[in-house]
Amino acid sequence: MNVNRKVSIIICLLLLGTTSCSSTPISQLEATAKENSVIYAGPNVNTLVIGRVSKGTKFHIVGRSGETWVAISADGHQGWIQEFFLDIDGNHLRLPEVSKQFNETNFIISAPTSTKLPVDPSFPGCSCAYNLLDCGDFDSQRDAQNCLNYCINITGYDRNFLDGDSNGIACEGLP
Repeated sequence: MNVNRKVSIIICLLLLGTTSCSSTPISQLEATAKENSVIYAGPNVNTLVIGRVSKGTKFHIVGRSGETWVAISADGHQGWIQEFFLDIDGNHLRLPEVSKQFNETNFIISAPTSTKLPVDPSFPGCSCAYNLLDCGDFDSQRDAQNCLNYCINITGYDRNFLDGDSNGIACEGLP
């Protein structure tokens, strides 16, 4: 192999992560979540959190915005996540630039689990939209605990941050 070909391959590896220096756009890549993360409606942390993805979950990347945000698709759901939360099979910079906002909310992309936390059957539920409630919104620790368990069962995590020390007990200062 001549020196020019070796230099070209090294440049391609550094810039594109491949030995083929094709700049042809690709339509999608496969990715795996490196950790639990949230999914946004748009390519910006100031947009609505619309879902979450669990560590180890596999999905498709179908577009990008700039260098750090990628649009994902899995199980009929779509949203945006920052690429550094992912192990991506290929160079996401070869994906097309897109700027679509996604409207679906409160979905989870993960392996199913059969573990459910207890919720009092008489409890009417609570809002599991991102961080709308706090301990002051509840009359008792029991009500806050039911809300925490309900949201964990529905969304997979404490969306209202009722369990500040992550010990599984909500609003410990309430009666």
